[in-house]
Formats: sequence, structure tokens, C-alpha cells
Amino acid sequence: MDIQKSEQMVDLILSHIIDNKLKPGDKLPSEEEMTMLFKASRVSIREGLRGLKFLGLLKSTTSRGTVIQEMDFSILTRCLGFKLQSAIFRIVSCWKPDWLLKPELWN
Repeated sequence: MDIQKSEQMVDLILSHIIDNKLKPGDKLPSEEEMTMLFKASRVSIREGLRGLKFLGLLKSTTSRGTVIQEMDFSILTRCLGFKLQSAIFRIVSCWKPDWLLKPELWN
């Protein structure tokens, strides 16, 4: 699955939640209904749902389907912390101190 498509699907699902003023405990449409609603494949729908479940925003149950949960900010904080650490690591690993000693490289 293309990451860009997966992110687009997450955006569509979040927009649906916001536009319909859904709150924790409310049920989302079924995957089949979402394929028609968003004009997307079932695979794309599942990828979007999987991402939102990973963040703790959604939960699937056998009896009710996919429901909105209270946001668990500890999960989001850990994800953002990891992303920030990996970005800092890339910056530091690419940084070369000799650059500071060579003014001709400053431009």
C-alpha cells in the first residue's frame, strides 16, 4: 500500500468524523459503506483504519464494528517522540563540524 494513499485515507476518515461531529463511543460506517462513501478500495480503507487504530483513536469490536475511542495522548506522545528523535539523529549524523571552519562552504 502506498504511504501517500494511506495518509489520504486517514485524512478522509478524520474529516468524516469531524464533519459528522462523531465522538468517543460513536460507530463508524462499515468498511463496505466507506468504500462507497470515499470511492476507495477496501485495502485503502483498512490501511487508513489501521493507522488510526495504532494511534488509539479507533477500536474494532466484533459486535459493534469500528468505534471512536477517547484519545490516549501517551501513545501519540511516544510516536511523536520517536519521530523527533529520528529526525534529530539524521540531522546530527549529516552535520560535519569542519563546515564551520571553511567559510567558503557557508553559502
